[in-house]
Amino acid sequence: MKSNSIIKFSISFFRSAKLAVIVSAICYSISAVLVVAAAYLMRISFNQLTQEKVDVSNWIYLLFVVGMFVSGSVITLFARWQILISTKQHIKNLRTDLCATFLKMPRAHFLKISVDKAQLVIVTETERQDRMLNGIFGVLIPSTILSIALLFALLYFSVVLFLCAGISLTIILLLQKGLTRLSTKRTILFQKSYDQLFKGVMFLARNMELIHTSSTAKKEKKNQEEKIQTLYETSVKFVKANTLFLFIVENLLFTLVILLISVGSFLVHSGTISVGDLASSYLIIWLLRAQLTKVTSAIPNIIEGKESLQKISIFQQHPPPIYVGTDQIIPKGSLVMKNINFSYDNQQLFQNLNFSCSPGKCTALIGENGSGKSTIIHLILGFYAPKEGNISMDGHDYQSIDFAYLRKHIGVVQQQPLLLDASIKSNLVYGTSSCSDQDIQLAIKRAGISNFIMQLEEGLETQIGDNGIKLSGGQRQGIALARALLGQPPIIILDEPTNHLDGKSVSRLINVLKELSYKPTILIISHNETVLEIADESYRIQEGKIKKIK
Repeated sequence: MKSNSIIKFSISFFRSAKLAVIVSAICYSISAVLVVAAAYLMRISFNQLTQEKVDVSNWIYLLFVVGMFVSGSVITLFARWQILISTKQHIKNLRTDLCATFLKMPRAHFLKISVDKAQLVIVTETERQDRMLNGIFGVLIPSTILSIALLFALLYFSVVLFLCAGISLTIILLLQKGLTRLSTKRTILFQKSYDQLFKGVMFLARNMELIHTSSTAKKEKKNQEEKIQTLYETSVKFVKANTLFLFIVENLLFTLVILLISVGSFLVHSGTISVGDLASSYLIIWLLRAQLTKVTSAIPNIIEGKESLQKISIFQQHPPPIYVGTDQIIPKGSLVMKNINFSYDNQQLFQNLNFSCSPGKCTALIGENGSGKSTIIHLILGFYAPKEGNISMDGHDYQSIDFAYLRKHIGVVQQQPLLLDASIKSNLVYGTSSCSDQDIQLAIKRAGISNFIMQLEEGLETQIGDNGIKLSGGQRQGIALARALLGQPPIIILDEPTNHLDGKSVSRLINVLKELSYKPTILIISHNETVLEIADESYRIQEGKIKKIK
């Protein structure tokens, strides 16, 4: 990762928080002036003490010194708060943008990105950016401003001490650069092992049932133990590198202070500088040491943020949306797919495919597993676009349609329904802008799950667990069907309904759907040929082509 990435990111932060950064810079500059002025007054006060001219003015000087230091600290605190608030705001906006990016990803690109990676980027990597920005704008920049002011003040009090400090600081900075490279390597290894453990834990959480039914608990336990051990080893090296970094810099700074004190004492003894000059120089050196210590402690956070920038940048790169139309149509359900050619990664799936559905009719599409039935659903929903051919809805070309709006009017009951870790009611109303209790009861009745819900102690408020883990397959599909019917969609797609329902239940369901007053288009996708008996029109998909059989 090149350093100019940090510069670009810092510039983007400055643009979003320009006022706060400028105000903070002014505050830091005022604080630096106050500190230098305090050192100057300290010089006057100590010179008076050595000349035995102790009077009220001497105490006033000392009070002013304390007052200036306190005032500078208050101003610095205010500036620090401004930066902290601004960085939090910037990271909030970044996370919002990343979430929006995630939601805009075309399905084909989304499938290439693991959910774990998305969570890491949106939560963990952005937190590292937060710490990096605070390290740059809350520590590095203000410490640099104050250090420059202090060095100029030191030059005024003693040229010799200034040269000693300058040479020593140059040596420290060169050593610091070498130590930073070591810390960067350890940081990269630590982040990689942290990410691997995170993904491993997420794998366990999502696949617990598979792990137990496959009797692979011991194997997975060993895998995670290895990841934990790797994280332990890299974190120890990471901590050692950072503490070694701080240890060396701290000792070099301490050596610098001892050196400057010794040189300063010699200069006083030789009459080159006054005691007041020496006292002020000591104060400046002490403050310089404090600022350099702050910078050193902030460097690991800046390094971590620097390495995270690349991950965020890669995450933000994705193909443009498949469809960018703006026509918001409420479909009647007349779907036509004409001369469709489609392929996955250059592997041909459909060739010259033609298919259609009509309002008020039940259309069945049957085919073996892997024949492309699910892809047909994805094409209808606009998740994929054909390489060649045309898809239209009620005569509107798909290229002109606003799909976010269109999908609101398509009810899809998937083979493996996606449910929230919430109550049954929350799952039913998800995606519906408004509905009454009467609407909910009607949808439940049409989906055939009224008796099931009535038997539950908490009824609609029953919590169903992650993706409905507390329910049977048929109950999950029933809730998904009721959710689809709640919006009274003009198009209803049933994906493999016979997996969880017997033939009689499917037939009853189709009859219920046909009796709906608004006469929706009904599309059944299945490998089971029993659905042919209840369909008005039927198609068979085989070897990349669709043949009408009824």
